[in-house]
Amino acid sequence: MNNKVLLVDDDLFLRDALHEFLLNEGVEVVCAEDGEEAIGLIDETIGCLVTDMAMPNLDGVSLVQKVRASYPDIRIVAISGGRIYPADLYLQLAKKAGADEVFTKPFDLEDFLKSIVKAQNFSV
Repeated sequence: MNNKVLLVDDDLFLRDALHEFLLNEGVEVVCAEDGEEAIGLIDETIGCLVTDMAMPNLDGVSLVQKVRASYPDIRIVAISGGRIYPADLYLQLAKKAGADEVFTKPFDLEDFLKSIVKAQNFSV
């Protein structure tokens, strides 16, 4: 059953905070610090990928493309606070690559949770 969230962000503080928030909401979460690590964690138990866009090793856009090509049923939520480019640009690229929904950091946690719950076969 694909009911886990794979949370990918190179910002340890934000990753830990979102991990804790989702756990408190009853969501099973697996974390990765970049896209390269995330690729090794994706399997049939993942129902939703939450990924930052600006990361080392394998960026969010490349990760979204790879996941969308290999796992078309995984819900993809892209998040970005920008870095070299404004967050909006990263998120536009994420949408073009196949993200289902995008959020600019900081974002409303309740809206974020609702987006994750929309994942196929996923419930809290």
